Amino acid sequence: MKDNKNNLQKHLPKFLIITALIGGSIYYGYYKKTKLVTNWSYTKGQIHSYTTTKNVWYLDFTYDIKGQKYEGRYSGRAVAEVRKDMEFIKKYKFNVLYDSTDYYNSVLLLTKKDYEKYLIPYTNQFVIENY
Repeated sequence: MKDNKNNLQKHLPKFLIITALIGGSIYYGYYKKTKLVTNWSYTKGQIHSYTTTKNVWYLDFTYDIKGQKYEGRYSGRAVAEVRKDMEFIKKYKFNVLYDSTDYYNSVLLLTKKDYEKYLIPYTNQFVIENY
């Protein structure tokens, strides 16, 4: 019985720290999305490249707000297809939703589902279809 109590005392701090980190990261993501949906504004962004990290593909894009350039990164199902024809996709600009109180908090609106996810009305804006 004493060994079980020692194991609990030994591992409880690690468990609490891990739980706090996971909870904090979930809350931070929720907080950023809430601010984005509450304080949203649009600009145009352009995809310039893609990167991969541990089998996850990302599209890197830039956007301008008041003459200042910002960088963003998009991940989603559409990336696998878009990356196959980067020369074509680089010719177009897509809407970027950004937080008007934090210009670094942004999302590329690449598909209809992106509009739905962020509760933005889709009215035939240029998007990548079928994703």
